[in-house]
Amino acid sequence: MLAAALALAGCGHAANRPGAAEAGDAVLLIESPVADAAVWVDGRFVAAVGALRGGVSLAAGAHRIELRHDEYVSRYVEVTLVAREQRHLAIDLAPSLP
Repeated sequence: MLAAALALAGCGHAANRPGAAEAGDAVLLIESPVADAAVWVDGRFVAAVGALRGGVSLAAGAHRIELRHDEYVSRYVEVTLVAREQRHLAIDLAPSLP
């Protein structure tokens, strides 16, 4: 299903507030075969999937994760994270119809 999925590792990114990640943040590692799909968290653009090598650092709680790409149908997932959790999220996108 995700043969071309990217395993993301490295430094995290704080998406829901400016500045560095907080000590109690959760880390969401996003995998998708569409590396240039845009990642949106809670209505804010974060980066392309392929640029999030360490995932997204988020405060504990509920978050809406969305992947968007002009050539694919957008898809969103709602997740609830706990403090210091590390979770993998695999999202496959279906090609848009012509």
